[in-house]
Amino acid sequence: MRRGTPNMADRSSEKVMVAFPYGDIEPRFMRSLIFLLKWDHDHHDRIFDGGAYLQLQTTNIAHGRNQIVRQFLDLPGKPDWLWFVDTDMDFPPDTLDRLIASADPETRPIMGGLCFALMKGDQQEVVPTLYAWTDDDPPLPARVTRLPAEGVHPVAATGTGCLLIHRTVLEAVEQFS
Repeated sequence: MRRGTPNMADRSSEKVMVAFPYGDIEPRFMRSLIFLLKWDHDHHDRIFDGGAYLQLQTTNIAHGRNQIVRQFLDLPGKPDWLWFVDTDMDFPPDTLDRLIASADPETRPIMGGLCFALMKGDQQEVVPTLYAWTDDDPPLPARVTRLPAEGVHPVAATGTGCLLIHRTVLEAVEQFS
């Protein structure tokens, strides 16, 4: 196992469906996905051996995500995790390992990877897609501007560009639909 890669021996049987609703696919995304699939095949087979991957071409990304969730919940074999990754992202081959190592089906069933967005205005600014609650009454979400050095940090919300969700969360939401 490569240096810096989480030890996944105890969680290697967990299966993942990789999903990306897209309009256009960036070449850097395709390159990252190919290397990630190879990494997964060489180390865990979370995706090909009982998991899945799904692409859905749509211009309405929210609708596409909902369709993907429905298909994920209906998959035979019931993969444990759904990983959304946007097609304008690039990422290291062990990204999925890192997310799963940090996630937990009971205590941290939703895990977002640190992503950035380009905010266009008077001045273009690259900002994290993380939000924390303010001290206002009622509390409001506000963009996190100071990033912690490393590790897992709780936030009120994260973007969906790199988002891992455990099946139990989506099954619970389905009960209220």
